[in-house]
Amino acid sequence: MNKSLSLLALLAGFSGSASAVLCGTIAAPTSCSITVGGVATYTFSNFDLVASAAGGGGFQYTAADVEIELTSGGGLSALLGFRKRIGSPTPGIVFLTNPGQSSAFSFTYDLLLEAAAPGAVALADPLILEMNASASGNGLSAVQWSASGAPLCQATSSDEHEVCSLPAGTGSSLTAGNIVSMTGNSGNTSILTLSNLFDARFTPGGQVPEPPALALLAAAVAAGAWARRRGRGSVSAIAR
Repeated sequence: MNKSLSLLALLAGFSGSASAVLCGTIAAPTSCSITVGGVATYTFSNFDLVASAAGGGGFQYTAADVEIELTSGGGLSALLGFRKRIGSPTPGIVFLTNPGQSSAFSFTYDLLLEAAAPGAVALADPLILEMNASASGNGLSAVQWSASGAPLCQATSSDEHEVCSLPAGTGSSLTAGNIVSMTGNSGNTSILTLSNLFDARFTPGGQVPEPPALALLAAAVAAGAWARRRGRGSVSAIAR
């Protein structure tokens, strides 16, 4: 199993840090929003289990099995993580398959990024897909990240870290998701956590300029007032 230092850092989000936001499960999501760097607010919503299947006696996971957690990923990034909910309808503390078994499920969610300070924000490359998995023999776990209905990159139990590109034209909102598959083959495999690390760019903004028509109107009013003051001043001078 290939572990990277970045994986270890990202998994800190699952350690119950003060900045963590617990977002319920896919079956019963709660408010899922976090502000990072004082300037960018990530809000995730509309979580939905799209499909779930199993073979060979493997577990068919449900929306109530998938727990959601959101943390700051450092800088202007946010880490959206998923794990098996302990005590959920399906047994076990991790997603797993044993020899001869297979399990697969997929889910989607919506992301909205908003500026929390004067300026503009937009999602930025790269997205980092991570998972913490184990496998024995020829067992294999795989997680894909998808956006706009198309899988864009994949991490596996032998390569748990993947740097992904956002779809062309991505702005401040996105519909995305993950496709999870586990095949025990003659061995076994499990997934403890999987996560999507999003990043943002922020462009500071000052006072919003007046529309041209309003600016011209304001200038005309000011000029008229100045002319009236000049006129009154001349009459006073003549009277004296």
